[in-house]
Amino acid sequence: MCTCDLRPHHALCTRFFTGKGYSPEFTRNMERVLRQLRGGAQVRMVAGADSLCAACPNLAQGVCSSAEKVERYDAAVLALCGIKPGRELTYAELSALVDRSILAPGLLEDVCGDCEWHSLCREVMHSRATRAL
Repeated sequence: MCTCDLRPHHALCTRFFTGKGYSPEFTRNMERVLRQLRGGAQVRMVAGADSLCAACPNLAQGVCSSAEKVERYDAAVLALCGIKPGRELTYAELSALVDRSILAPGLLEDVCGDCEWHSLCREVMHSRATRAL
């Protein structure tokens, strides 16, 4: 079984991915990593670039062009979920933590409301809630 490095806020991004991304390479990588995660790969929480960032056009010399913003998102996810960088867990465990600590209490806007993808995430969340009724 493999281990995927994942920065904390990507625990949210992976929950709402719909096949859209920054570039075709990024999208293909996201789909590949999601297959691994959903197939039982372990997740190692990391501070900084991860398995998803590897194909992101916004990554230059290992640093995200939006570093300040994504580090703020990461810190919020870590604090709300009560986890630290370096922790290893399954994707199912991480998803349950995100559901319980961020999504159920309605804190997504607080964590990443200024993200360029936030409206898509809200749309996906609303669509899933509507289907569940």
